[in-house]
Amino acid sequence: IAIDPANSDRLYIPYGDHAYFTSDDGGQTLEVLVTFETLKKQSGNRGDSGTLMVDERDPRLLYAATEGPHQQFDDGGVMISRDNGKTWETIGGQLDGDERGLPRAGIMDLAVEYEGEKRNLYVASYGSKSDSGGVYFLRATDAKNRWQRILAAAGTRALASRDNFDALFAGVDGKGVYQ
Repeated sequence: IAIDPANSDRLYIPYGDHAYFTSDDGGQTLEVLVTFETLKKQSGNRGDSGTLMVDERDPRLLYAATEGPHQQFDDGGVMISRDNGKTWETIGGQLDGDERGLPRAGIMDLAVEYEGEKRNLYVASYGSKSDSGGVYFLRATDAKNRWQRILAAAGTRALASRDNFDALFAGVDGKGVYQ
């Protein structure tokens, strides 16, 4: 569940391969924000959403990290909405034939680093059959949207940062926590 930083009664709730929901009354009632079928058509992304996040400085921006349908780890990606979740686009490198560096895999978590008006993104990739797991980084100033792999570790599930990203931590199944 993501909470709008400008209005704590506004919630965003991803629900697998069905829809993203929203609530303007703290979860008492829900409305469909966008259906899974619409997400697929808009972004080309075919994965279930497990992580949805609202930008802390601009609540119009929403980010989603997805795994494959029905929790398969070979078909997820990263999406962004610039209009409160009405429309979505894939962020560099997850579409078939796209070679910008983020292989399709289970994207389990994401983190946003703020640099003024720019946003750097980090994602935890569980990996897939091609062992593409680890932490990937996308610099906001990279006009070509090329993801860089900064930690190679299959089974990466979680990210946390400290001191404005002076330290980044990654939780990896069966291996522990990397810094």
